[in-house]
Amino acid sequence: MMILNLSAALLFSLLSFISPAHSEAPQASLAEATCNAKPYIDFCISKLPQGYTFLKSYPINGENGAKKMVRFSYVFSKGMNYFIRIANNTDDTAPNGVFLRLKDSSQKEVASTLSGGGKEYLKGLAYTCNTTGIYYLEYHFDKTNNYCAGGVLAFKR
Repeated sequence: MMILNLSAALLFSLLSFISPAHSEAPQASLAEATCNAKPYIDFCISKLPQGYTFLKSYPINGENGAKKMVRFSYVFSKGMNYFIRIANNTDDTAPNGVFLRLKDSSQKEVASTLSGGGKEYLKGLAYTCNTTGIYYLEYHFDKTNNYCAGGVLAFKR
């Protein structure tokens, strides 16, 4: 009986080892596969204003339109100057159909890259923090079919 149990266990181990379900790498979802934000993030980093130090990057994946807004948080410090850059292209033109709303800990909008009555998308914004706390970086997709972008946060003293 012990030999039979040992043989069954060995057979099960071999089958699970050679089974295609266990030998394939996990597949990324279609939404993850269609948004490669790295080129946009790298571009944003290369275009940071002189004197600013890179802090954090944000891959902005709208999941092919399933998400119209992608939100991140970061603790800002009073008296610090921050710069947030956004891109969904690498030709140094303004982002097309994506903008940032920066909100403080009480959800009050303190800055935005949308200007001109909602008609112009800016490449970034500078913000001097007046109160230490959690700030929310809300990236919104608007009138676009490109639901992939990159954002970068930087600071200077």
